[in-house]
Amino acid sequence: MEDLQFLTGASIADVGGAPTPEIVEGSAGYFVHAYDVTGTEPIGWPKFTGGWHVATAAIGDVDGDGLNEVVALTREGNLYVWDTTAPAGAQQWPKKRHDLRNTGNYNEPQGLTGNPTTTTTTTTLPGGTTSTTTTTTSTTTTTVPGFTGTLDARRARMKLPDGPMNDRLTLTGFLSLGAGSDGIDPTRDGFSLVLTGVRFDIPGSAFTGSAGRWRYRDPNGLGSNPDGITSVIVRRQRDGRYRINVRGRNMDLSTFDGTTDRTVQVRVEVGNDRAAANLTFRRVARDLRYP
Repeated sequence: MEDLQFLTGASIADVGGAPTPEIVEGSAGYFVHAYDVTGTEPIGWPKFTGGWHVATAAIGDVDGDGLNEVVALTREGNLYVWDTTAPAGAQQWPKKRHDLRNTGNYNEPQGLTGNPTTTTTTTTLPGGTTSTTTTTTSTTTTTVPGFTGTLDARRARMKLPDGPMNDRLTLTGFLSLGAGSDGIDPTRDGFSLVLTGVRFDIPGSAFTGSAGRWRYRDPNGLGSNPDGITSVIVRRQRDGRYRINVRGRNMDLSTFDGTTDRTVQVRVEVGNDRAAANLTFRRVARDLRYP
């Protein structure tokens, strides 16, 4: 390195698109470097910022394009975000102190950065035999074409005690469908709840009911992806809106930990219908409350 590394630590993540990750580190010499195991930097590296680096570079998919971005802050107050050609996914050490809870423990779960998706491919071989391959990848939230309605959230709570996978959620609101929609049916299309990029999906097969009254109930919260949603009730009202009640426990909502108020985008999706609202939560001790 060309100069001192002050209050920073190295991030270990794929930023070059090669099979192995890079070690990303900034210095007081105005550069952010990315070295692979041989000491070689990818094309386009290092990055020159013209300022001292006093914060560890963070790496992840910032813009939802499925590729990693590198984010670095200089002492002078400039924030830099660089695109890379590397697919987003699980990283060995993507930020200072490793994970969203800042444990500094390599074996601690990093926190939700995407949703695991399992894909099974079956290939017919000569002679009629088949070969099945199953792969698991991490996907990011993208905008799905469809009908955009409105979400009127009346009440929301996040209980965020210290420790992993023990958070709770309650949400009550009303969904109004967008123009042109032919209605919703969670038993057919499933149900998704997104909290500023933290996405929970429930398949249609997990819902019961019909004719404007649907329910999902799983006290263990294992039926959602990822785990945590224990109850969803969707009911059509006389005015045409849908009342939605969601509950969850043993969830990973660590991305919302902190000490200040927080604005969270809450989005509901059912098939090709969706609606979102930006809610300003009040911080009460560790928890978040709206209104």
